[in-house]
Amino acid sequence: MNIVHIILAILVFSMSLNTKAESCISVEVKGAGQPLILIPGLMSDGSVWQSSEKYLAKTYQVHTVSIAGFAKTKPCAGANNIMPRVKIELLSYIKQHKLLKPILLGHSLGAFLSYSLAIENEALFSAIIAVDGLPYIAPIFTRTSLTKPKDMQQQAQFLRNIYQQATAQEMADMTKQNIAIQATSREDQQAVIAMARISDQKTVASALYFLLLNDLREPLKKLKTPLLLIAAQGAFQDDSSRQFATSLYQQQIENVANAHLIINTDARHFIMWDDTKWLMAQTDLFLQGIL
Repeated sequence: MNIVHIILAILVFSMSLNTKAESCISVEVKGAGQPLILIPGLMSDGSVWQSSEKYLAKTYQVHTVSIAGFAKTKPCAGANNIMPRVKIELLSYIKQHKLLKPILLGHSLGAFLSYSLAIENEALFSAIIAVDGLPYIAPIFTRTSLTKPKDMQQQAQFLRNIYQQATAQEMADMTKQNIAIQATSREDQQAVIAMARISDQKTVASALYFLLLNDLREPLKKLKTPLLLIAAQGAFQDDSSRQFATSLYQQQIENVANAHLIINTDARHFIMWDDTKWLMAQTDLFLQGIL
């Protein structure tokens, strides 16, 4: 091998290492059996699934995903386009590891990614479990299902600018403003704030912007894969608020075959923290009925 070939070999090896280092997802695998993929939400890493992962690994081969730039994971080169990058990498991971009919279990943003993956690659998956995550999040803020992405352009741009320029303390302060709906215990609330504080601002800004301007409600209607949407209502103080939220969630999966909505009236957004035992029981019941 001459000097030119040696240099080329070194360059190729270096590029390979850099590509690997710049991955926008990391995955930890535990257990054996049918593959089940756990995807966390905005500003969360895979550690939020710790209790669920321990339980599920008794039955399934659990692949717990962390997204670069959220919580303690370092941002990747695709931070400014994080959602499309993560979806591409998740699909590549599934194919590369030859995961046969995996189950998708996603929280919040992770649920959106699960919907999106299944809509475009339905034959690959056996089931979707969405933990307090919707095919379109904007109606939660506008309080009407009539909201469409074109209505959110200005607000999405405003929020993207705010988060892009935020300091770590401002990230924490913005999260504190709605911490009561995130988790019940003070310890868990502080954990949510801590994850926000160390999340990458550009990654969060990109993800929020994407979620506000991408609506999966219509394409989801073509999905035949069994889908369980689990809603958290523990933060609501009265029956009228709960009824309104139930209606809003139900409207998001209207005319979606094999889609079911169940409600936890005590748990808040991080259902996997507030009521792990109940969540795992509902997961077992759903999967036993379809697999």
